[in-house]
Amino acid sequence: MKKLLFITLVCWLAIAVSAQNQVQTAILQHGAETTVYNGSQALVNAYNAAVNGDIITLSAGTFTATNIEKSIMLYGAGFENNDDKGTHLTILGGFAVGLANDTLRNVHVEGIYVNGRLRIAGGPTDQLHIVKCYVNEHIFFEQMSQNTIIDQCIVKSNLTSYNSRYLAKNMLVTNTLVQGNLYGFTSESTVMVDHCMLRNQLWKYDETAAFTWINCIFYNDDRACWDTDYRMVSPASVVRNCIHVQDASGSYNTFNGFRDADVDGCWLVRLADIFADGENGAYTETRTYELQQPDVWVGTDGTEVGLRGGHGWSKAPGIPVVKRMQLAVEGTQLKVDYEAEAR
Repeated sequence: MKKLLFITLVCWLAIAVSAQNQVQTAILQHGAETTVYNGSQALVNAYNAAVNGDIITLSAGTFTATNIEKSIMLYGAGFENNDDKGTHLTILGGFAVGLANDTLRNVHVEGIYVNGRLRIAGGPTDQLHIVKCYVNEHIFFEQMSQNTIIDQCIVKSNLTSYNSRYLAKNMLVTNTLVQGNLYGFTSESTVMVDHCMLRNQLWKYDETAAFTWINCIFYNDDRACWDTDYRMVSPASVVRNCIHVQDASGSYNTFNGFRDADVDGCWLVRLADIFADGENGAYTETRTYELQQPDVWVGTDGTEVGLRGGHGWSKAPGIPVVKRMQLAVEGTQLKVDYEAEAR
């Protein structure tokens, strides 16, 4: 059940402000202390004041981005405007996560539309969580990482490491749509991809990274994997209970994209026969990705394969998000009405 939390803050009026003006807002929580920053630079100002362990919550709106070099939690209001689903659009430009010359631990980013590239750069990361975000370009690992979780996200391009150079130890990618390729980590990497959808997952796999792929849907815009130079997964992979797309005619009846991998319990299906709410896997705000045969295409955990299985796919951020921040001038004071929604 949703709760509404109301906080009224009274500040001295520094400049003339129109009554009932909505602004971008960043709320910095440090223990029991809360500080509110307003305007397009609100995130930058809140971040500069933050220390390790702090939480920053953003309202809807477009904010100037900042690289993250502190162990903080950053929550937006969502990556789409949808009142029915309780999401409101928070936009940042591309940014990097990482601390130069040291390991950055315990960073959480949730409910953000990243209008650019999300880079893991500077130094190694440990316990990086990227949740319910839309990344309009790549998620690009330029450093080693361990214990990374990428959950309920949309990645418009590739999820990969720079020139296949970097180790991903204990990475979990779950209930995520990757519209490019998920590939390119060192052979020592341990990566599990669970209940995801992989679009255009064709690559000249020459690395030996032993990914584990379970309960996923692999599709390539109705193109079967007939080219002997290309695969959907590396030969060292384990593939369990996944859907492999056929060509449009249904005449191409081999698991060529999974060749040489350890494969069991998979299905070969025409792309047009997979989804009940669309002819292909293209993303729109209204897509549910309901399957035509959810009782047949069942994953290793007993739930349907794809985004709807496992713990499911939701766009709504998981902690209170700022829904409204209104300013009203009262004499020489500025009255700020702040409304958040607890989920």
